[in-house]
Amino acid sequence: MADMTPNTPAEAGPLQELVRRAERGDRAALAELRDWLDRNPDVWRQVGDLARHAEMALVRLVAGGDSLVGEALQRRMDELRGELLGPAGTVVERLLVDRVVLGWAQCHAADLDAAAKGTGCGPAATFALRRQDAAHKRYLAALRELVKVRVLLRRAGPLPAALRVVG
Repeated sequence: MADMTPNTPAEAGPLQELVRRAERGDRAALAELRDWLDRNPDVWRQVGDLARHAEMALVRLVAGGDSLVGEALQRRMDELRGELLGPAGTVVERLLVDRVVLGWAQCHAADLDAAAKGTGCGPAATFALRRQDAAHKRYLAALRELVKVRVLLRRAGPLPAALRVVG
């Protein structure tokens, strides 16, 4: 099979057809798809990045169809990730930074929702406040874990190459 790296919509067609065949149970297509993914690790890394999918879903939810808000929020989350991770973060730090960034966004999305529902005592306001409190607790827990790991890493000294973030 020819290289089907989907750089353009026209190139995505053959890949989509291969995926459809594999989804219908075509074992040869599944083997071909696996081979293609072996040759295109950037694709499977992007498609398999559940943290990024969760972020994108939250951005869509918060933006509500407003492209400016969506783009600005995604850029802010990317900036925050870069600030927290720095140039030489470990794999564990990267995983925790993803949780912190998602927690940051969830926490503020819950703040917005709670503000929109008001401070009344109805079921919608009560649920919004509970959601806000839970998001805040998860955010702080992710931050605490990141700090703990960084303290432990400093005590441990240099790490083996296998634990460092590559590229």
